[in-house]
Amino acid sequence: MQIVEENGSSETHDWQTGKAYWLPSNPPGTRHQDVNVGDKPIEVMVVELQKAN
Repeated sequence: MQIVEENGSSETHDWQTGKAYWLPSNPPGTRHQDVNVGDKPIEVMVVELQKAN
């Protein structure tokens, strides 16, 4: 999967089925796009962790 940041920078990750991966959070107010650069479908689950009150 390629992650394309709003500012144009990008990075490509080679992830394996059945494994969990973590990425650092984006700075507040920024966006990114996840692009499947492979030849097979992918499923991505995004979980945002927040501090308890």
